[in-house]
Amino acid sequence: MIIACLLAVILCVALFVVIGGLALFYLSKQSILWGFIPEGQIVVIMEGGKVKEYLSRINGFWTNPHTGENFEVAKMTPAQIREREKTEDEKSLISKFLENYLGLHWIGIWPYCRRYEYRFKWNKWSRKEKSSEYELIPRDEVVNSLYFKFTYPIRMEGLETKGKVPLDVTILINTRITNAERALFKTSDWLASVTGAVTAVVRDFIGAKELEEISGESHENNSNGFFRDIMILNDPNIGNPSLNKMFGIVIDAVNFIGYEISGEDNARLQKASTEKYVAAQEAEAKAIRAKGNAEATVTEATGKATAIEKLAEAKAKATKLQGEADADAAEREKKAKGVNADVAMADAIKNTGVTTLILGQGIIPTLPLKDEKREEKHEP
Repeated sequence: MIIACLLAVILCVALFVVIGGLALFYLSKQSILWGFIPEGQIVVIMEGGKVKEYLSRINGFWTNPHTGENFEVAKMTPAQIREREKTEDEKSLISKFLENYLGLHWIGIWPYCRRYEYRFKWNKWSRKEKSSEYELIPRDEVVNSLYFKFTYPIRMEGLETKGKVPLDVTILINTRITNAERALFKTSDWLASVTGAVTAVVRDFIGAKELEEISGESHENNSNGFFRDIMILNDPNIGNPSLNKMFGIVIDAVNFIGYEISGEDNARLQKASTEKYVAAQEAEAKAIRAKGNAEATVTEATGKATAIEKLAEAKAKATKLQGEADADAAEREKKAKGVNADVAMADAIKNTGVTTLILGQGIIPTLPLKDEKREEKHEP
């Protein structure tokens, strides 16, 4: 009997836990009493028609629950750190338990306390099914959160170039929410306002360019005029107040996706533009070839002139060496003749039996003296 009672109690407890868990999950999905905060999103909790707090789940960032302002944790000032610690101390035990162990945030008694919902219109940049191409999909829905960072495509139609060619231009902007209160409650539609500011900049940029120049626009290039002009919207020191001050957002990056010639004359203008572009490219190619030929001709002529100059130098040097060799040979021949003459005279003197007397600077041949003893005649 006791064992049966214990089993019944255990079964009831298990059933309660299961039913409670399912109820908890369902209520959290409906944001009743408590709810999950999706990663990278900001949620506003309303209480009796007024903002109660701003909740977020952003890695590396903290959202002030009272002002909706977002701060990068690594760059927070001592005052901001103290404010964060103060707001943590204000949370109830149940809120801390739900957040730390279940990842849930306490919302309050529904429907007095609930998540803020609003209608939001935007364009989504989505990949086509079974394709590597992307397309722009308009969206118009009731949402109950705000993305901290998101990429929004913007399509602007009928922008005229310097040559009065109408274009439909598509770009992507990467936005980051800096102040949720300013974005949601200080302007009627923050994305529409940002789109208008960006469109004005792009219109001016396109209007100052020819179609061929726009074709060379690159993506996310900091030195690029297109990118630079849009990023200036973040700077409060240039022109109007910054996007942060007006709408609570900043633009982190821009991509120029492309353009199409708009209107009924699209095909004709596209063909004319293509022909003009091809003609310009061919003219440039011809100019490059002509320049290359001219440089080759100059190089060849320079080479020939250098070769002629080197040949002349070689001939002059050879002539000089030949002259020196001839002069040296003549000198050697002269000396050889003198030596031969001396040798001949010496031989002549030797053969004639003369002797030589060296007086001063000359050589004087003398007759031989008779040996008296040799000339004595002996009588028989």
